[in-house]
Amino acid sequence: MDRSHRQAGFTLVEALVALAILGLVMAIAAPALDRWLLRVRHRVHLESVQSDLQWARQLALSGHQPIQLRVNHSTAGSCYILFAGPQQACSCQVGGAAQCLDEAQVLKTHDVPATSRLRLSATASALRFEPRYATVTPTATFSIAAPDGERGDQVVALTGRVRTCVTHRSLYNAPACAA
Repeated sequence: MDRSHRQAGFTLVEALVALAILGLVMAIAAPALDRWLLRVRHRVHLESVQSDLQWARQLALSGHQPIQLRVNHSTAGSCYILFAGPQQACSCQVGGAAQCLDEAQVLKTHDVPATSRLRLSATASALRFEPRYATVTPTATFSIAAPDGERGDQVVALTGRVRTCVTHRSLYNAPACAA
């Protein structure tokens, strides 16, 4: 009998050892991956708020009409809506459609659902970008906070200028927020 011919493949023991090693690596990597994904979502929301605020200012100046921003909070999370029209003419719901009166025009909505584990807060529930004087009233700070306490702020000045600050430098390459 010729015993020099070996079968190709893995034994059950080899497969179980490989699965055990893979499981161990996944158990070690999963929490780090979760933290990384949360940090990426945090940064994306922070950058989105910044670009939306800058866009609203630019629209007001170029379109010669006031642009409104309104923030809503619920147990499902937070959202804001950018619109042209009378103050309080529009509102948003997290995961739902914007609701506006007939004379208002929705420009953009942005959701931060509670399931994202991030929290959007603002020092003002509504902003008005004025084209005539190139101002924003009232001034406000928009914060995106993570469960671990890391927070990024978008601070809107009276002139409409938006600046970013953070509580933890690894989140975003920006100056630290004032205490």
